Amino acid sequence: MEDKEECPIWDIKEQIFAASQMLNIPFRIMEDASKESIISSVMEKYCKVKSHWPIWEKFSDFVGVSNKDAWQWIEEFVGSNKCILFFNPSDEKRAYLFESGQHVVSVIEELFNVEFYVTNEATDYLLCFNHHDCLMALGNAIDWLDTRG
Repeated sequence: MEDKEECPIWDIKEQIFAASQMLNIPFRIMEDASKESIISSVMEKYCKVKSHWPIWEKFSDFVGVSNKDAWQWIEEFVGSNKCILFFNPSDEKRAYLFESGQHVVSVIEELFNVEFYVTNEATDYLLCFNHHDCLMALGNAIDWLDTRG
């Protein structure tokens, strides 16, 4: 069995590049300092433990829905606003800025099954979809998912 880093199916960056090219969706890889600032803010606001991955295991206040297709709902919440897509660092160390919820969901649809997080630059909300097919909402997204779910 190949190591994740050598196996193309696990190369999330390449999957994102291929999907965005195929779908003609623009995105930007975030600078490391900006990415670290976003993740630090997310952990400070939403996690009981600040340096644990996956962070969804240490969320402090959230609403969750178990539904294998719930990740598609992210487009409804994010709408036409910019959003940031990031992953557990063991899967992908980069964070990606997308122009809209539709763009990020379209790209996610093309990715191999992987846990991911979506937020905005102000980290007003956090959405997470994990390997248990659970969509979790934090911050400003809690009421939306509570009503939606």
